[in-house]
Amino acid sequence: LGLKLKYEARRRQDVEAIFLPATTDDARLIKPEFDYYYALDLPVYSTSRVFTGKLDKINDADLDRIRFPDMPWIIGRDVEIDSLRTFMQSDASGEGNRYDRLYAIGMDLHALAGKLDTLSLSRNLYLQGLTGNLHIGADGEIERDLIWAVFREGTPKLLDRNSGYQG
Repeated sequence: LGLKLKYEARRRQDVEAIFLPATTDDARLIKPEFDYYYALDLPVYSTSRVFTGKLDKINDADLDRIRFPDMPWIIGRDVEIDSLRTFMQSDASGEGNRYDRLYAIGMDLHALAGKLDTLSLSRNLYLQGLTGNLHIGADGEIERDLIWAVFREGTPKLLDRNSGYQG
């Protein structure tokens, strides 16, 4: 061409959000790339796999602004949940273990066993469980509503403090 070409880096304008279904380690590598390539203003959504359940402000700082759903057992900050999790810790470090989510499911199953008759009376009735708000759907199956959080300064913060979760 005989011309000096100029290029101005920019992101696509037809993207409204990014879905990042990644584990914590993968998201720590990928999310900074989004920020570098001009996607700072885009909301980034992920699954609960993005948070291990262990607070790690330094390493999770790269996850800032990622929104994700999870169960109150993992991200709920409630005195009763914190004391129950402390009781369930299998090691002295207080960091939990990889079975934390399964403990919550087991405790909710135990609580549901005695409430099935009551919950089946109306779809508007629900049980505030450790895995989320549980109710019986139109098809008769148990449905679960999670709570949403966003990483801020490497720590998950609840997005909707008025989500109805009381602990």
